[in-house]
Amino acid sequence: MSALIFYAILLFTHIGNQDPPVYAKPAEAAPDPPPMPAQTSQPPPPPPSYDTVGTTHGFAAAASSLQSIFKVGQKIATGSKQSDRLTAAELRAQVTQKLRMRVQAVLEEKREKAQESMKDQVNLEHGRKELIQKMDRLKSMKSVLSENIEHATAQNDKLRQYIEEIEGKGETSIDDAIIPVDVASGQILNLMSENHCIEDAIYHLDRALNNGTIAIDEHLKEVRKLSRKQFLSRAHFKKITTAPAINSF
Repeated sequence: MSALIFYAILLFTHIGNQDPPVYAKPAEAAPDPPPMPAQTSQPPPPPPSYDTVGTTHGFAAAASSLQSIFKVGQKIATGSKQSDRLTAAELRAQVTQKLRMRVQAVLEEKREKAQESMKDQVNLEHGRKELIQKMDRLKSMKSVLSENIEHATAQNDKLRQYIEEIEGKGETSIDDAIIPVDVASGQILNLMSENHCIEDAIYHLDRALNNGTIAIDEHLKEVRKLSRKQFLSRAHFKKITTAPAINSF
């Protein structure tokens, strides 16, 4: 609307310059007045009509000027519309690009968070399985330890009862404290005792010889007897320990 008003103002200005609405004309050199003619009865000529002066030429020029101005206005309007359209398209493209970049960034961030969440979920699942396995092992160990505690408690009670029985009997000799379970065990116990006794006797004979308490003949005689007896004792001990009944025991 403002463009049309502007074009109309330009048109009216151009027409006004070509054909002014007032009857003022530029000053021209006044010609010499003609000689006065003789008095006749003819009427005086009519004055010039300014309404018709340059009317055809003025309207033609105004029409051409109006057409050129209208074409220029059309070009300006078309150019402004195209520039507006281009500006809107550019703005649309920029906004679309920014939105696309923003959406892409948001999607990338969400994808990374989703991947991290999946990794955390996998780690949690693996940890849950390990915890379940450890709890099962702890439960089995608890049952085994409970059984061991019960067994140890029972053995402790038996040991306390045995100690009370032994203390009630008073002092006990070493022979009464060591009780063989069978005949072979008794023989082995006696043979081991005899072997250690012979070794002690030989040791003391050696010391007596070194101290000069006994003569060397007596020392050799007694050592020969004890060695023969120790040999027989050790052979008997080996025979008993290598017997099938002892090995199976």
